Amino acid sequence: MFAFACAFIVQAPGWAQTSYMALSNGLSQGTAQIDPWHWETHDIAWHDGHYYSVKPPGLVFATLPVYAA
Repeated sequence: MFAFACAFIVQAPGWAQTSYMALSNGLSQGTAQIDPWHWETHDIAWHDGHYYSVKPPGLVFATLPVYAA
């Protein structure tokens, strides 16, 4: 019943969410480049041959310790 109720309010991840996730993956590996995950989102920037998230990193820095654990 709970899953049925949540189906009406939980949204599928969009470009913003996947861009944050790609940035989290990159920063957890010590880089801001999201080359391996760039295909998951369209919120990206291309600079000097690498893909980067266009999202500000504040939220990612705040949640990175939880993500790494």
